[in-house]
Amino acid sequence: MRKASLFLVTVLMSLSLIGCTGVFEEKYLDEGTIEFTLLDSKDGWSVSGVDKGYSVEIPSEYDGLPVKEIEKGAFSFWKETTSIDIPDTVTIIGDSAFMQNESLIAVVIPSKLESIGESAFEGASLLTEFVLPDTLNYIGGHAFSGTAITTISVPTTITEWNEGLFSNCLELRSIQIPSTVISIGKNVFFNCKSLASVVLPERITIIREGLFNGASSITSIVIPSSVVEIESYAFYDSGLTSVVIPDTVVLMGTHVFAYCSDLESVTLPEGRVNISKNMFAFTSKLKRVVLPDSVENIDDHAFWNSGIEAIVLPSSLNEIGSNSFESCDSLTTLYFRGTQEQWFNVDGVTSLSDISKVYEYAGN
Repeated sequence: MRKASLFLVTVLMSLSLIGCTGVFEEKYLDEGTIEFTLLDSKDGWSVSGVDKGYSVEIPSEYDGLPVKEIEKGAFSFWKETTSIDIPDTVTIIGDSAFMQNESLIAVVIPSKLESIGESAFEGASLLTEFVLPDTLNYIGGHAFSGTAITTISVPTTITEWNEGLFSNCLELRSIQIPSTVISIGKNVFFNCKSLASVVLPERITIIREGLFNGASSITSIVIPSSVVEIESYAFYDSGLTSVVIPDTVVLMGTHVFAYCSDLESVTLPEGRVNISKNMFAFTSKLKRVVLPDSVENIDDHAFWNSGIEAIVLPSSLNEIGSNSFESCDSLTTLYFRGTQEQWFNVDGVTSLSDISKVYEYAGN
């Protein structure tokens, strides 16, 4: 790409260059702040910043051609600019375009914008509002991470929400996920401490890693029956008080509910064959758990340092992992649905020798 730059100079230079595709001019003008780069298609310009003004207005055209793109990192790490006006001719905002622009309090999003790049506004910590047009077809991961938004409406044209999209948005209180969304990436709501309610769409099949990690204001959530997998750390350190996991879920990662200190009730799916490592570690308010009849293994540290007082174990159980109930000081009774003989055939039961047991338990 050939470049034409605006510098704080007092002369106008024109240099005609002849290439295999034609003739164009490079111009140096006394205007400052903006650098223009001719696109490979030669039908418009991309722009970036070369000077730090308090207010920047990007022109809609330059030298007879429209401004179409904001370049990668164009205005990133600026410390002084408070507002940037982007013309409606712009269809692409590049990766990290306004990343860590810590003084930016207002930005006008073009009405015909098609793409917002990865980390485009990440760390622009004073930005409180984005009005996103229906023309958007792509938003990159971490695009709004660390901004000060309290709510946002994402158009239905965005069917995939990429990794970390709203992570560390500490003021985000509400958001509506369109029913058209088919995928929500990992850590999308990571550390969104003010987010109190989310309705997951019926079309997602996986709750990704760390999706609600640190979302301490979320107390309940409905997991759609379309979900077949919940990845590691999905609800780690969240504010959940109760959760029902549908029977469609057949895979669950580690630490899914670890450090959910307010979790009091959990209903596990009937198809579970494994209680994963650290799944309920440090859940101090979880007092009683009933494991489905399909569970075969309880992995290491599954209930480590939880508040559990009683647990119902299925006769299908084959193994209890290392330190699964370590520091469960309130655990007094194990209810086992199998016989005493079956119990002693389970690997790892010797670690629970001091706990009272009820065999052939038929209750709930």
